[in-house]
Amino acid sequence: MWAKLILVSLFASTVWPCSCREWPSAKGAWETSPVVFLGHVERIETNTGLLGSILNHLNPAGGRLDGPQTVWVRVDEPFKGVQAATELRLEQPGHSCAPKFRTGEKVLFYLHPGVTPGSWETSGCHRTRDLEAAADDLLFLRALPTVATRSRLSGEVFLYSHPAANPLRRRPALRELPVRIRGAGKTIHTVTNADGVYEVYDLPEGAYRVEPELPPGLIIDFPLFAGGGPMRFAPPDSPIALAARGGASVSFALREGNQVSGRVVGPAGRPLVGVPITLEPALGATTPSSELETKSREDGVFRLTMVPAGAYRLVANRPGIASGRVPFGAVYLPGTTQRNHARVFRVGARDRFENITLRIPRLQPTITVTGRAQLTDGEPAPDAALYLLDGSSQELLPERSDPDGRFRAQILAGRAVRLQAEWTSNHPSFRQDCRASVSPRLSKLRSAEAPIRAKSHETGVLLTLPASRCAPQIIRLPGPTPLSP
Repeated sequence: MWAKLILVSLFASTVWPCSCREWPSAKGAWETSPVVFLGHVERIETNTGLLGSILNHLNPAGGRLDGPQTVWVRVDEPFKGVQAATELRLEQPGHSCAPKFRTGEKVLFYLHPGVTPGSWETSGCHRTRDLEAAADDLLFLRALPTVATRSRLSGEVFLYSHPAANPLRRRPALRELPVRIRGAGKTIHTVTNADGVYEVYDLPEGAYRVEPELPPGLIIDFPLFAGGGPMRFAPPDSPIALAARGGASVSFALREGNQVSGRVVGPAGRPLVGVPITLEPALGATTPSSELETKSREDGVFRLTMVPAGAYRLVANRPGIASGRVPFGAVYLPGTTQRNHARVFRVGARDRFENITLRIPRLQPTITVTGRAQLTDGEPAPDAALYLLDGSSQELLPERSDPDGRFRAQILAGRAVRLQAEWTSNHPSFRQDCRASVSPRLSKLRSAEAPIRAKSHETGVLLTLPASRCAPQIIRLPGPTPLSP
């Protein structure tokens, strides 16, 4: 699913989290759509009712929202089935696979008749996209009708990154980039145009591999295959099928191949495990999607790859909330708790910052709590979640109970807290004496809270859940009578 979300967010300004069986090429989309044009959104009406009123109040400018939309669009450049300056009404369903639009945006539309007579609709499993992502399509559409019956293999090579101001946005087009196409017993050399698009016409039917020549410092993050069969996310060197007089495309999303790696250690130099490490942009606003994050391994090593060029601060435990697993607040490289004292380093093309040591100056003391999560009849509660309760707040611990119900948790010392187990009952019973104890449907059960003084290590803590394990009754039927010899 993550690949689909990335794909759509790169090719259109809206993220449509849906599962698509096929993704057409530009030629295939034109052939199968009754109406195709480049236009702009004039006005929008969102869904009515209480929910619609709330959404309109929160976003009166007509922004992109979940829920049904009625969209009026004006044709600027027609390509099929419509005249210039025509106004069309789109009835976009409220489900997650239906694209949503903003007033004023310029979009390449591929339309099909809507449910309401006289209306139109565009699907998320097609090629409707904003102008920024429509270069491949427009190159084909503006060459019609002379290319209508010719086979076409095309694609786009583009760079994207996560700058703080515009997360997941395209960078300037990769123009004049050499592209090699191999198949049908020959090799074709071409280059991308000013919009980063390559195209080749009149190839014979067959399977082709597309290989862009990558600029220094860039790597292929993932390829995007369209046409030539069901949608797939395959290795970059996978072939794509091109039908006679058909269309297919292979595009490549590139990322900068820069890397930042090192180790996170405690005051005595011992490696710290499971510490969240974040590269925080040093310039501009910081958003969750503009940050690069990972966690330290067993040896304290962390590695952040495909780092976009820019200025960064390296920080351990950026939220700053200490816990038993991460017993310290936010610490910035070179080992300071003050953000304005952090080292700012610049990552450029082909940069590899390696062997960085982020030393945590001080660890808060912790204690270990061991015990068992069990049912009322003494049976274990395996894979039970553990919650640490402090006043009205609760913290989900990373540890869970093992198959025998036993757990080992590390918490901060010095503050009296409570420990509680949560277990999902998914073992229906058919025994008469257990029907009141275990529901035949899934249900989450919580144990009573066990007080933890947190002054020293504690053992033997029992967390008992209000249920008994009643295994289904096994009825053994007599087998066939053996034949006499």
